[in-house]
Amino acid sequence: IDVAADETVAIPGGVERLALVKSCNVLVLKPMVLGGALNALRIAKIAQARKYRLVISHLFDGPIGLAAGMQLACALPYPPLACGLDEHPGLSIWPDALPAGMGANSFRLDERPGLGLPLLQPVA
Repeated sequence: IDVAADETVAIPGGVERLALVKSCNVLVLKPMVLGGALNALRIAKIAQARKYRLVISHLFDGPIGLAAGMQLACALPYPPLACGLDEHPGLSIWPDALPAGMGANSFRLDERPGLGLPLLQPVA
């Protein structure tokens, strides 16, 4: 049975300390916990170089955070084990703002520059 580490990854030096836990072979990366998509990508590259398998997830983020997670998953040197990037009830605040290419149980990146989001309108 695979053992995954979640919030431990966010602790400074967490990935290095997890190397001492032989039973842990999967890391759950949530970009907003890790300081954003670029820092999450940096951690992901270190983790994959150390042979960890990855799961990319979110904190019930809005459309921007969700799109950033999708970009992160597709930017990895090796595909993630899984992604927890599906829709959630909180997204109902932005009914017309889901990332382009997001479908039931899958996603693909939009070919246009940016995160593939429509222009967000203020919520009244």
